[in-house]
Amino acid sequence: MILLKNNPLPLYRQLQDTLEELIRSGALAPDGLLPSERELCRRYGVSHMTVRLALAELERRQLVVRVPGKGTFAAGRRTMPDDQSPRQRQTLALIMEYTSASEFSMRLVAGLKEALQPREADLLLFSAKEERYFELARAGGLAGAIIADPHFHDLRLRQLKKLALPLVVLGQPNQRNIASVDSDNVEVGAALARHLYERGFRRIGFFGYGRDFTVTRDRLAGYKGVLHAAGLPCPRNRILFGEYSEHSGRTGARQLLAAGADAVVCGDDFLAVCVTDQLLRDRVEAGRDFGICGCNNSQMARLHRPSITSMELQPEELGRQLIANLFRQISGNNETENTVVPCHLAVRHSTRRQPAGDNDPDETALCCAVKQYQAEMSFQ
Repeated sequence: MILLKNNPLPLYRQLQDTLEELIRSGALAPDGLLPSERELCRRYGVSHMTVRLALAELERRQLVVRVPGKGTFAAGRRTMPDDQSPRQRQTLALIMEYTSASEFSMRLVAGLKEALQPREADLLLFSAKEERYFELARAGGLAGAIIADPHFHDLRLRQLKKLALPLVVLGQPNQRNIASVDSDNVEVGAALARHLYERGFRRIGFFGYGRDFTVTRDRLAGYKGVLHAAGLPCPRNRILFGEYSEHSGRTGARQLLAAGADAVVCGDDFLAVCVTDQLLRDRVEAGRDFGICGCNNSQMARLHRPSITSMELQPEELGRQLIANLFRQISGNNETENTVVPCHLAVRHSTRRQPAGDNDPDETALCCAVKQYQAEMSFQ
């Protein structure tokens, strides 16, 4: 028997229903050994993942017993439940670039879990480098997927849409007919640059994560728009892209100083903290000599000394809206919805510029550090 791939019911559900009928009808005797996974794959023309999903659900419903090293057995008559079994739980995939690194990720997942509590669904977390969720989706083992940190040309979106899988993106998908939940990241970049300008900083740089992330591109566009409107230069050597690491943050601080920057818009609080720490090592005072602001309003930004101005993005609310949007699709609503969650700026010491006093600006610690790193860069 070959399962029907054009059947709206996922392949693993078709196989599950087929095996359940064989068990309940007595064709598979109570306590009898089921065919091996390889044999089930051959007999029904499906993948190992499809077979495992079907057997896992049958085991959850106490219709089979899996014995390591021996195989899978049909449940005995005494243990077999009646037909009033609970509804199947749905499985969702969350695909993230940084699966455990940032406070933003943890707060986002907390919002997702909160929204899932009243629903019969489980959330599986995958890193962006994994592809196992594609196999799950093709086998019908996923009810929907959420992609965080989408890239500018993200092939995953098209591939998942071809599978007719309900899909929502955290960020701008830059493709038609794909639902999204996001902050207005163009305005985020603009608001941070505008705040630094209003505080008296004029040589403002930008420091974000990978340039292919749509969130980075959007914030960079907002930053550039403010500088152009204010008539400020926007040289390339003040626009940096780094990684989620302390080394990357400290290196970026040195490059910004060498480029003559007196402030920076950081795409994340972690980068802002690393830049601030490097400036302190160079005796450059954050908030007076050099302005720094970040994103996510994390605990590290609030507790750092000096405390760091940061944009609150409400990741818990982003998570709740992602689940709401995804379940609207799962329930049959095919309208593409793009939800924007508001954010606000938390102003702290790192952007509170003070008068230079009696010192000539050319003699400040900032200028000394700039000259030092410019010399190092030219030597390299």
